[in-house]
Amino acid sequence: MTQDTKELLIVLPSILLIVALVWAWFSYFPKAVFSPFRIKEKKVGKFQYYQAQVLRPVFGWSAFYASTSDGTINRVGGWERDRSDAERQIRNYQDLKS
Repeated sequence: MTQDTKELLIVLPSILLIVALVWAWFSYFPKAVFSPFRIKEKKVGKFQYYQAQVLRPVFGWSAFYASTSDGTINRVGGWERDRSDAERQIRNYQDLKS
């Protein structure tokens, strides 16, 4: 084996581990039955914002966006002006995971 091949064999498992961790971060969400949810509140000036979050094992609390039209749950969740919108995200999550 050449020196380049040996170096590649040393680095390749690290690259695969990083890819697996990134994939797990963006795609893994627990089943709704075992998942505690919360609605995080943030006040900016006179406005109140809400964000639906789920407790993911190992990763901790994470915002999410549940799309019933696509049937997907995305890691990226935004802040909502109405608390009812955050509650709807939790219901959508539970519907998709049940």
